[in-house]
Amino acid sequence: TKIFLSTKGNADDVDEEVKAFLNYVDRGIVEGEFVKELDETVQVVKSNRKAMKEFMTYEMTLLESRMEGFRRGQAEGQAKEKEAFALKMLRKGSSFEEIHEMTELPFKRIEELARNLMLKN
Repeated sequence: TKIFLSTKGNADDVDEEVKAFLNYVDRGIVEGEFVKELDETVQVVKSNRKAMKEFMTYEMTLLESRMEGFRRGQAEGQAKEKEAFALKMLRKGSSFEEIHEMTELPFKRIEELARNLMLKN
């Protein structure tokens, strides 16, 4: 489950600790035990160059990981589109050579798609 909270929200249905955290993020106000501990950690990281560098390195690693996942998803989506187009071409009687030329799919994959299409029919 994902919950999205806004620092600009005004609904009164959020726990006090969560409100304190959102006020900290939005205006830097330190209230509540959790936010006090968080602020202390933030101050230590800000004052310690090594800790700051380690944090930034960690943040970059997370960002790179997210980008890799995005790229992988994008590539998978493109492959599915090519296969869907290849299936349309197979249904219209196009040759494997034509399909390969239009989609750049390997002949082996085109053969698999054709075999699966015949099994369904």
